[in-house]
Amino acid sequence: MKNQHRIAILREIKAEWNTYAGPIVKDLNSYGMRHSATKPEQGILT
Repeated sequence: MKNQHRIAILREIKAEWNTYAGPIVKDLNSYGMRHSATKPEQGILT
């Protein structure tokens, strides 16, 4: 049962991460793609 609880907490953290950090990461990635002429296919964060 302890494991089950840990998984629930991780799911919650992941949901919050997606809500708050997801858009920021996407912005950084598109920024990196626009501004790295040498490797346009690679963003700042992968």
